[in-house]
Amino acid sequence: MNTGTKDTYETVTNDTGQYNIPSVRLGQYEITVSLAGFKTVKSTGISVAGNQVVRTDVALGVGGVAETVLVEAKATVLNTDRAAVSQTVDERAIAELPLSGRNVWDLASTTPGVLGGQTSDIGLTFRGAGQRDIQNSLTLDGISSSSNLLAATSMRPIAEAVTEVQVQTGITSAEYGSYLGVHINVVTKSGSNQFHGSGFEYLQSDALDERGYFEDRSIPANPRRRNQFGVQADGPVLIPGLYDGRNRTFFMGAFEGIRSKVQSSPFLDLPTVKMRQGDFSEAGRTILNPFTRQPFPNNQIPQSMISPVAVRLLDYYPLPTLGGTFDNYQGPALDNDETDQLLMRVDQNIGNNVRLYGRYNWQDGYDTLSASPIEIQNVYQPRVNKNYLFSYTHTLGARFHNDFRIGYHTIDFDTLNAFWVSGQEGAGAALGIPGFDDTQFANPGLPGISITSFTGLGAGGTNWFQFDKTFQLSNVLSHTRGSHNIRAGVDIRKLQTGRRAQNAARGSFSFTGDMTGYSFADFMLGLPRTVVTPADQLQGHVGHWRNGFFINDVWSATSKMTLSLGLRYELNTPVQTYAGYAT
Repeated sequence: MNTGTKDTYETVTNDTGQYNIPSVRLGQYEITVSLAGFKTVKSTGISVAGNQVVRTDVALGVGGVAETVLVEAKATVLNTDRAAVSQTVDERAIAELPLSGRNVWDLASTTPGVLGGQTSDIGLTFRGAGQRDIQNSLTLDGISSSSNLLAATSMRPIAEAVTEVQVQTGITSAEYGSYLGVHINVVTKSGSNQFHGSGFEYLQSDALDERGYFEDRSIPANPRRRNQFGVQADGPVLIPGLYDGRNRTFFMGAFEGIRSKVQSSPFLDLPTVKMRQGDFSEAGRTILNPFTRQPFPNNQIPQSMISPVAVRLLDYYPLPTLGGTFDNYQGPALDNDETDQLLMRVDQNIGNNVRLYGRYNWQDGYDTLSASPIEIQNVYQPRVNKNYLFSYTHTLGARFHNDFRIGYHTIDFDTLNAFWVSGQEGAGAALGIPGFDDTQFANPGLPGISITSFTGLGAGGTNWFQFDKTFQLSNVLSHTRGSHNIRAGVDIRKLQTGRRAQNAARGSFSFTGDMTGYSFADFMLGLPRTVVTPADQLQGHVGHWRNGFFINDVWSATSKMTLSLGLRYELNTPVQTYAGYAT
């Protein structure tokens, strides 16, 4: 019996005295064993974590059934009932371990054999089991919670709503054979017969932090504020006078908000006032006329030779605030991050044999991916992630148990430049560069301007629109027969990815100094070293099925030896194009 929810599971031993109760709700349990002519034995304090087999052996002594022997469970040093290398980060560790940003996925890297990988725009990656990160399985309550291309975490479940993080590396049963790397499963809390709740606020503030070493102390300190706040509550569903859900219906809900404003003061390399007028007497080198290969008199470019396009582009550059030709501008760059998240779960017991639960996780964020003192250079990333799950488990007598799950995971993830966010049109035509605006997909912005040793203009790789969708259905049937625990099932997934993107949608110009001997002089003359013409954005929607079928037998051959024997068949269909095209 689950001591928190009063879930009761009944079974009988086989002719060898073995018993098996699969797919129970996580939590604390007590086990009562009785037989006519023997004393009743009650074992308490049994903790059941996810993806774990907990062995509880009981020895019955001769006596009356009314006599009860109370046994307190002890922690198992070595799990000999499953051939797997795994570790569980429990609720206490989640609450007490230092956790930057309260991202529970980070806890996986505290387990042996797992290292945190690269942090992408989408989320976290991991390394382990001698495999690439694309071979990792990242799930929330068993439902995929990762990008289909990068194998990076997308959802970031609220820590106060998580009961444990399960990590498997290397050896796994046939049930988990679809991915060969690290298997990480974040398990959400369920309610119980007692009401619980918490509120939290994690604060980082410039009022408490020291200023940066290179900050200009003559101006006010850069704001650095991060607020991570929320509430969590769980318990039975009670509607006074209408419904009493104790022992039957439970809820858990949590909300989290993040508000972060971090301002930095980076140095930029900007053209001096004289350079903006064609005077390169400060350059420290001779500027050559690219058409005659003779030096310009006094290192000054005649006004008649200055490109009108370059003059218009200079409007996007602020004037230097410091002396010199390098690191001559320091200004504020504000990085704003805002995220709201909702996680809800409802559990329902129908008698002792049927258990249902549904869970919904929604996350809406708007981040500054790249902050610059030049506002037009800022890049933003709005995103909306959703993860749905419905679970149905049914105990079919003493020997059979069925676990059915269906889920859906979506990611809508964009990378936008300041032109798009502010509703401006493309700048190519206005600058006098016809043909360098992406009009087919209404993708505004500046062409990419790269000037060696100077701060460039334009946000390459924007605007970028993408989505991922994963539909998942799984069913596992368990059967206990003698000393064999047999599990057979299917895991069906449809993975889809859509992109509308191009790295140089508005083209790019590179000025290297090959023409005059000085890169910014090349720019003022309008003589680039290389030109990349615009390419229309790629628009594609592709997907495929990834299906697995398995059977696995855990055979307790002797009291000291357990064998795990399994077979898995994978059927991955070819990638199909649903819209647009893919290469």
